[in-house]
Amino acid sequence: MLSSQSSAKTGELYTTLVKHKRMMLAIFSILTAFAFLTNVCTGYTFINPVQIVQAITGNSDEGVSSVIFNYRIPVALAAVVSGLALAIGGVAIQAISNNPLASPYTFGIASAAAFGAALLYSLDISLIPLLKISGYAAMMNAFIFALIACLGVLLLSKARGLTAVGMILAGICISFFFQALLAFMQYLATQEALQAIVFWIFGSLYKATTENVLIVTVTGMGSFLLLLSYGWKLTAIQLGDEVAQGMGVNVRRLRIIVLVVAALTTAVVVSSYGVIPFICIASPHIAKSFVGEDVRYLLPCSGLVGATILSMACVVSKIVHKGAIMPIGIVTSLVGIPILLRVLIGERQ
Repeated sequence: MLSSQSSAKTGELYTTLVKHKRMMLAIFSILTAFAFLTNVCTGYTFINPVQIVQAITGNSDEGVSSVIFNYRIPVALAAVVSGLALAIGGVAIQAISNNPLASPYTFGIASAAAFGAALLYSLDISLIPLLKISGYAAMMNAFIFALIACLGVLLLSKARGLTAVGMILAGICISFFFQALLAFMQYLATQEALQAIVFWIFGSLYKATTENVLIVTVTGMGSFLLLLSYGWKLTAIQLGDEVAQGMGVNVRRLRIIVLVVAALTTAVVVSSYGVIPFICIASPHIAKSFVGEDVRYLLPCSGLVGATILSMACVVSKIVHKGAIMPIGIVTSLVGIPILLRVLIGERQ
């Protein structure tokens, strides 16, 4: 009798928790949509929602429609899909390393991708020369060097059995190595190339085009669906390698797959819009406070949080200084640093 009552209460509690998590996903979906609309409306001149509807229905002034479709919407979409891609990469890396401060940035993936793109801008070196004609040489350079960073992490951590601690230490080494190479590229660059590299390192969504937004969208959504299919495994690995292996999880294989996926999403975003820090660290921590550690809910919630944060950061970058646009990497850093400090303080407590 007591056992059946206890089971019933446990079932009710689980149902309540699931409803709460789904409600949080719905709320953050609304917030993401609101942030997207606000981003489209905001700029040098404010465009109200009525004008946007008129432009969509073909009843707007040609100049306003051109601004909305050729400028505002691509930038707003870039903020949403890039925020989602960076956030899910952060969730995945934190899960396989079981470290709340781990991310594609602390693992050196972002630094490697940045160096790959800077190699083209500074020395005009493309690892696949044929792509220089198509305009995707920087993206391919970034992806190849991101994969090299992943390979470096795997090889360096292999000596420790590919454990979470080994991966973190290897990631720190790789990150500093590629940061040094990136600084060397800046040292070698001409004045004109240096300005382009520095502005690119700060991060800017205003390079958004239909093509790169589509690439980031396909990559981000594909990575999201793949990681979601590993949801319970990523949740299990956070309980420890031995526990996860006891549940039938191939820990080594899972870590390799996640590293490659994180490399792909990070490289595509970095090569398209530059370095956008802290989204991949801040978003998972915000999402965890609402939906907990279960990756099946944490992954979509973090993606929505990342999309919302980057969209609102884009809005802030446009209104801080009238007539000028602040690099979005500065805005995301100002948002992310307090969150990172909160995590550090929380870990000590």
